[in-house]
Amino acid sequence: MAIYLLDSSIAWDKSVMKASCQLCKGGDNEDKLLLCDACDRGYHTYCFKPPLEQIPEGDWFCWECINKATGNRGCIVCGKGNLQGKKLLACDKCVKAYHTDCIFPNVTKVTYLL
Repeated sequence: MAIYLLDSSIAWDKSVMKASCQLCKGGDNEDKLLLCDACDRGYHTYCFKPPLEQIPEGDWFCWECINKATGNRGCIVCGKGNLQGKKLLACDKCVKAYHTDCIFPNVTKVTYLL
């Protein structure tokens, strides 16, 4: 009975063992997988542009959660907003935004639907 209660009280769906990278969708290299302290989504350090050289100490928040908290729109891969020569594609329904060359595979053509 005690083991059942313990097992049912653990949030296994938020475990690093089940986490996968939101950018590449891979679940490998757990030692390089960061979990956002706000949303518990995973991100590989090497999937960001530029890649993070080391695991940050203390609390870490993904760019999507930073966008939500600040109300700013920045690319969730590189964290930057509109840059000269880079188009920022922003979702109308959520806070996600990407530069056309930060998405993998890169977006070469954008069609606007009305």
